Amino acid sequence: AVAAVGQTLYVAAGPAGLVVIDVTNPSLPVEVSVSQTPGWAMGLEANDNTLYIADAVGGVLVMNISDRTRPAGLGSIQLSGGDSQRLAVDGTVVLVSDRNTGLQALDVSNPIQPAALGNFQPMGATEAVAVANGHAYVADGETIRVFDISNPAQPRAEGVFQYASGPAGYPVLTVAGNFVYLAAGFYSLGAVVVDVSDALR
Repeated sequence: AVAAVGQTLYVAAGPAGLVVIDVTNPSLPVEVSVSQTPGWAMGLEANDNTLYIADAVGGVLVMNISDRTRPAGLGSIQLSGGDSQRLAVDGTVVLVSDRNTGLQALDVSNPIQPAALGNFQPMGATEAVAVANGHAYVADGETIRVFDISNPAQPRAEGVFQYASGPAGYPVLTVAGNFVYLAAGFYSLGAVVVDVSDALR
């Protein structure tokens, strides 16, 4: 997973941790720092000067990136029995797709002490999440599930769309307007586009 902030890329590099790359010259990217993480850096998202990392069994990490090339640790939260894969930021709430514990909502209004808000355990391994328009879209390897997160402490399940008849690798998804775009992992499904203008269908 990659997050871009200006001319800096932040790469969740699995067991290598967090890699920072300067792309001031796009034809000659320069690696400027590597930060080890407690687990495996799987997913990340930047919001202003804060970077959030889904760190597998290492939980969720919060880092200060006001100095773009030198991320500094702010806080973290360990999800009991968790395996955090991807995350999405919605204001002061971070939604985490966790293989073992489902969709987790975290309060990050105090980034030094992230706190658990709520949880919903859908069927299957929850592997990817995106947020838009008061809804969370969660991929579990076979389906995309839609949740109303107007109250993030109690995510409410709405619609579901099945895109595979069996586990289809490690999905990545994003939302634009009324559409969810899913990269369906390393199997032959390729890209899947879903119209979510009616979240209940």
